[in-house]
Amino acid sequence: SPCTMAAPPSFKPGSAFSALLKGGTKHISGPENGLLRNIDACRKLGDAVRTSLGPLGMHKMVITHLGKMIVTSDAATILRE
Repeated sequence: SPCTMAAPPSFKPGSAFSALLKGGTKHISGPENGLLRNIDACRKLGDAVRTSLGPLGMHKMVITHLGKMIVTSDAATILRE
């Protein structure tokens, strides 16, 4: 019997799985649009942590979604929070 693979679930608007996504989620079609959005996101993340790197790195004040204030120069903590 030949082995068949199931198609990945569709998260497009109106599909059964789209209800699992957070409100305000946007669907991006095509690999070019998704790739360009990922490159833009990486550049913005780099800009956010650039001045916290190195021996003269500056501290950043991060306020989490729960309202907790964190002051750190650790880039991993900045990205995580």
